[in-house]
Amino acid sequence: MALYTDSDVITPELLTNLDSEITSVASVQSIDVSGICHQAWDECADALFERMDSFGGYVNLLAGAGIQMATLLTNYGMGVSRSRFFLGQVIVTDPSANRLPPLARWMVYRALVLFYRDASARLGKDRYESKLQRFQADERCHAASLWRKGLPIVLQPLPCPGALHEFNAGTWDASNLSAVSGGSSPQALYDIAITWVDQTRYVSPVSKQNCESGPSAVLTFTLPLNELIEVSIASLNPPNGKPYGSSTFADGVLSPLIASGWNVYAAPTGGTPMLQNATPVPIATPTFTFFPAPGAALDPGQLPDANYAFENVLQRA
Repeated sequence: MALYTDSDVITPELLTNLDSEITSVASVQSIDVSGICHQAWDECADALFERMDSFGGYVNLLAGAGIQMATLLTNYGMGVSRSRFFLGQVIVTDPSANRLPPLARWMVYRALVLFYRDASARLGKDRYESKLQRFQADERCHAASLWRKGLPIVLQPLPCPGALHEFNAGTWDASNLSAVSGGSSPQALYDIAITWVDQTRYVSPVSKQNCESGPSAVLTFTLPLNELIEVSIASLNPPNGKPYGSSTFADGVLSPLIASGWNVYAAPTGGTPMLQNATPVPIATPTFTFFPAPGAALDPGQLPDANYAFENVLQRA
């Protein structure tokens, strides 16, 4: 599944699904809906950080991620104030593409509140006030549900290629795809995505050991007649185990996975992308050339190792 830092999570389309007036209001009031989605991501991140902070006990969780307890106690101690987990560990999507989990649903309603707050501020006589108030109530309801249910987290995360909110992740766009001579294919449209793989535990497409990232953004590519697709990762920076994107060591201890290989997935546009390489392509190999063929279906990404329940307690030193 996608991690919180992989993208802005919510999109203008998600807002429109809940309120069909979004498009027309945005046009009339000149509101940047994509900007609203990003602002909602940012504000929800701040709210999560407030809930994450904790004194002590943190090292017990990290020990479960394979970090030596003695090292944690020596370098960080028990009585520290650090986040219990980080945004880059939070799983924000659901295996079912037709369902929004509590976190994403809360973020969508936060975006709707921000949108109608902006629209309301632009009118002398406010005709959006009732919608603003309704979405504020909805947001409070979904936030309360999230605080009760908690967040699914992965102890050792692996951001997706080109993760939007990870430090120096690089870029993944149309420039990463090209056509090279060879093959005997008709001209056609294909959807293409890639993933990172940590091969210290990854065995095969059916035994991933939670060591394959969520997919990059899916790119659509027109393959010319009698040519092959070449994918390049030259513009990307594979995760190297340093958690500077979603956290710093001042915030806490995090042990992300390290990308040692990458997988390529492709399918005719609209289909489910399928694995194209028999084994992960080594990180040192920056390109992979292929003609789309059937393989293992693209999975949504890492599964949660634990569910973090928020504590409604006042902590004391």
